[in-house]
Amino acid sequence: MTKKQLGILVFLAVANALVLGSLGMLALGNHQPSAEALMATLVVLPTATPTPSPTPTPPPTLPPVSVDCLVCQREAGAAMHARRMVGAVHVTSDGRFELTWLSRDRPINNFEDALEGVTRAFLVALQTRDEERCPFDQVQIQVWDERAEQRTFRLGVSASVADLLAWRSGAIGDQQLIERLEVFYPPPQPTAR
Repeated sequence: MTKKQLGILVFLAVANALVLGSLGMLALGNHQPSAEALMATLVVLPTATPTPSPTPTPPPTLPPVSVDCLVCQREAGAAMHARRMVGAVHVTSDGRFELTWLSRDRPINNFEDALEGVTRAFLVALQTRDEERCPFDQVQIQVWDERAEQRTFRLGVSASVADLLAWRSGAIGDQQLIERLEVFYPPPQPTAR
């Protein structure tokens, strides 16, 4: 083959590519696929399923407590500290003063062992109520013994504020107050064999 023949073949190949390319462009530009063809193409294509995003865990919520009750809790905690008591206080919006007392001074086995600390806890409750920010009508005390092998819940005491106010004013004596208290002990634990 001569150079002239080779040049003609390259020219024809380039011209052929240009003509076929132009025809292809015209064919694609003028041809709209039918709805059936589009649906058939979509059915054949793999469907992408989005990976599920993890559902966020909602933040824990606390029962609604008024600002005044929170201030009462803080003041009751300070009053416990002033009486050399260790524990926690929760003043609820529905009229309960809950005090958890952890006895560190002496072992608690019964109500008589806890009486001095319970009396101090009642005075804390009454002092808090005197501030008149968060009124409550019931005082509940949980007594825990730290001196046991493990911290152990020993007993619970519940009193009405009316009885405590009468006791503080001297209208009723110590024995009358003790008779009006509700004292509850935890259920006995099964002994290990």
